[in-house]
Amino acid sequence: METNFVQTSQYEEEARRILDAASWCYLESGSGNEQTLRATVAALEHIWLRPRVLVPMLAPDLSTTVLGIPLSLPIMAAPVGFQTWFHPEGEIASVQGTGQAQTLYVASSSATTSLEDIARAANGPLWFQL
Repeated sequence: METNFVQTSQYEEEARRILDAASWCYLESGSGNEQTLRATVAALEHIWLRPRVLVPMLAPDLSTTVLGIPLSLPIMAAPVGFQTWFHPEGEIASVQGTGQAQTLYVASSSATTSLEDIARAANGPLWFQL
C-alpha cells in the first residue's frame, strides 16, 4: 500500500477504515480509565518539530544508551500486543525493523508470535514486557 500521508492523523483514519471493529477498539484504547492515554496525548500535543533546512549538518549523532545498551537513536519499539491482527508479519517484522535501525524492541506479554520466534528473528537488542 503506497501512501502520500502528510499528517499522522491520516494513518489513524486509514487504520480505522481497514481494520475490523475489534482490532480498531484494541488499537485505540488504553487500560483502566485511560488516564495515562489521555495524559500521553496531551503531552505529545505540546511537542513541536521544527524542520531545519539549509543548515549545515555534517554528521548528526543521535546515539544514546538505555540501561547500558547502545542505541543508534533515542527511539525504542514499545510492547504492542496482537501485532498479527494488524499485519501478517506482526512481531517478526517489528523486531527485524528495530534491529535494522539499531534500536531496541520490547516484546509484549500479549504477543501473537511466540517469544522464541521473536528471539530467533531478532537482530538487535531485545527486551520483554512483564
